[in-house]
Amino acid sequence: MKKVIILFTLLLALSSVVVWIFLPKKLSVIRVGILHSLSGTMAISEKDVAQVTMAAFQEINAQGGILGHRIEPIIADGRSDPIIFAQQAKKLIELTGVQAIFGCWTSSSRKEVKPVIEAHKSLLFYPVQYEGFEASPNIIYLGQTPNQQIRPAIKYAIDHFGKDFFLVGSDYIFPRAANLYIKDMASLLGVRIKGEAYIPLGGSDFKAIVHAIKTQKPNVILNTLNGDSNLYFFRELHDQGIHPSDIPVISFSIAESENQKMGKIIPSDALIGDYAAWSYFGSLTSPENTAFKAFLKKYQINALPTDAMEAAYNGVHIYKQAVEECGSFDPQIVMRCIPMQSYNGAGGILYIDPNNNHSWKNSRIGRINNALGFDIVYDSMTPIQPENYPAYKSVQEWNEQMQLYHPLSTPVNSDNR
Repeated sequence: MKKVIILFTLLLALSSVVVWIFLPKKLSVIRVGILHSLSGTMAISEKDVAQVTMAAFQEINAQGGILGHRIEPIIADGRSDPIIFAQQAKKLIELTGVQAIFGCWTSSSRKEVKPVIEAHKSLLFYPVQYEGFEASPNIIYLGQTPNQQIRPAIKYAIDHFGKDFFLVGSDYIFPRAANLYIKDMASLLGVRIKGEAYIPLGGSDFKAIVHAIKTQKPNVILNTLNGDSNLYFFRELHDQGIHPSDIPVISFSIAESENQKMGKIIPSDALIGDYAAWSYFGSLTSPENTAFKAFLKKYQINALPTDAMEAAYNGVHIYKQAVEECGSFDPQIVMRCIPMQSYNGAGGILYIDPNNNHSWKNSRIGRINNALGFDIVYDSMTPIQPENYPAYKSVQEWNEQMQLYHPLSTPVNSDNR
């Protein structure tokens, strides 16, 4: 009888083990940070990017997660303030324990977050075009550099509108540095800069600037305004009788989503016929873009798809691929697997350059149509190699000039171009 009891006990224990093996397991959790402006002047651009990033991780979790782990995104609001961005990045890493951060928009916010990321040996996936003149092994630059975005736009403007330019921008590092690049190109191409004007980020009074544009009569306006200042700028152009057919605007920081939001407040003919330079437009026809739009619909993202939204989605998948290749979530290990990753996104193949962590990307120019989307009028057709430090000046010279615009930024050495 005693033997029977022992045998029964062993069989019961064995059956318990078998049941445990085949029961569905709850995936262990890995945290990542999503750091964007959900309030303030930059929310008009960043909210949609944060939403796409969150949805991309939801999609990955629905497919089984990464390496058997469920990804838990933690959202933080940078509140359109670079100092708050840095504080939030520190909290996400130290208090929340995120393995990587996805976010930032303005270069001012990125440059405040950069030393935090580097000090903690973490990772930042940055989804927006920017002025260049930077490199970090801890940052993956998913947007365009000036040679991929601004240089083709300058050529298009010369070929189609003329050589008299007027530069308008927000008063912080990206517009100042981008216009420095434009002026360098202008001196080589015989372009005349008829005026250059800046307004604080979030500024709304453009009366004097638009009056100067009317006085100078440029062939084209190159616009590096960010955030909701664009709304007031285009409204003032319209109010003072400057229409796209008279003096077109080529913008570097507004896309379909901003058009959609501005079009609800200002007359649509203040926008229709103007231009923007990006790598991705929602009007692209490809199976990848069809799939991207289906993803947006599935996750109830109602904003028109934009370049930054597409780049953010790609960045999540680049991260997933690198983690799976390395077999680890440790940021120091993952960063070794990111260079040379590629992803066939909605805007074409994105490839991470192993020399500088920047992205090979297509260059495109779009004209705003009646639906406030873009008709593509120029396409490079192939990805362009990123130049984060244009070769006509040394890295040291670029760093010295950038210090004038952002004294807190940390120069990189000449070995990390």
